Amino acid sequence: MAQTKQTASVFLIFGNDEFSVSSRAKELIDRLVPPASRALGLEIIDGRVDNGDEAVAALRRCMEGLQTVGLLLGEKVVWLRDANFLGPDLGKAAAIKARTGDLADMIKAGLAPGQKLVITADKVDGRSAFYNACKERAEITTLEVTEKPHEIDREAGGLTDEALRKAGLRMSSDARGLFLERVGNDTRHIASEVEKLDLYLNDRRDVAVGDVRAIVSSSRETAAWDFADAVGQRDIAWALKVLGQLVSQKESIMRLVAGLERRFAQLIVLRTAIDRRWARVQYKGSWGSVAWDAPPEAERLLGSLDKDDPRKINPYRVVKLAAQAECYSLSELVAAREQVVRARSRMVSTAVSQTLILELLLMKLIGAGQRPSAR
Repeated sequence: MAQTKQTASVFLIFGNDEFSVSSRAKELIDRLVPPASRALGLEIIDGRVDNGDEAVAALRRCMEGLQTVGLLLGEKVVWLRDANFLGPDLGKAAAIKARTGDLADMIKAGLAPGQKLVITADKVDGRSAFYNACKERAEITTLEVTEKPHEIDREAGGLTDEALRKAGLRMSSDARGLFLERVGNDTRHIASEVEKLDLYLNDRRDVAVGDVRAIVSSSRETAAWDFADAVGQRDIAWALKVLGQLVSQKESIMRLVAGLERRFAQLIVLRTAIDRRWARVQYKGSWGSVAWDAPPEAERLLGSLDKDDPRKINPYRVVKLAAQAECYSLSELVAAREQVVRARSRMVSTAVSQTLILELLLMKLIGAGQRPSAR
């Protein structure tokens, strides 16, 4: 969200989306200061501080910079970068409050001709004199990543589509779904992985599922999902590959086992729903849909699961889980969950390597000769 002043000389860019804040500021700096003029026409002040004294020093340097005319040019841009003391916590300190008040007075009075101020921050106290001064005289841009679960997928999808558009890439719906599962909603990670795809594809512009699987890196959290997906799809080669990646990242084996237990619990519910015709799965290539027709007994059962109710899961995700549930019979899923519980007990009661126990568990759950799910 941006609040624009037509003749602004002060620019405030803030929010919890660190990558977007940084990118927007760099675009602004590129517009305000030609590269050839930056040696003398741009002063960058580090606003990431550890205490009040450092915050006061940064504010003092910022105001001194604004009072110093750009050498030889008569124009100057001061960038107070990554200020972490403008929020409601550290910003309450008396010394910081006094200095930000001085900066607010300078902003309200108007900067000298040719002087411009760019401020980037993670948080800004909306009740402060500084923010009120910016509302009057500055161009304000707020860049926030939503914390509401139901909006995260939509925002990540929009960020991905924009990054793909800029790179000139086209991505199929199933490849896009896999991409989003791997990268999550971190703006920096999305941009980085799209750039990797651009380089990997060279002159080719269409991104397939195989390209995403080959080149897109999973975050630690999404790699754990990949691991559970590989087990759910009975793909032993993929499961062992992802396990090796997670072990190299020092991932907790106990956390992975807990994730497997939860995954089999989800698959048991879905397999039950499919067998009892509460859920009908329709596939269209790698995509599909799940239609629910739950009688009263099913409503009571599914409703009691609260956030684990499969009807509340992202539609793309629930189709994938349903496909995994169909890789096992209900009795196999129940037995698999019991095996996971026994393996976890062994991990805390014996001296045998937890990784070895997990590898042996995978062989029991999937089997060396099992074919991965066609889905």
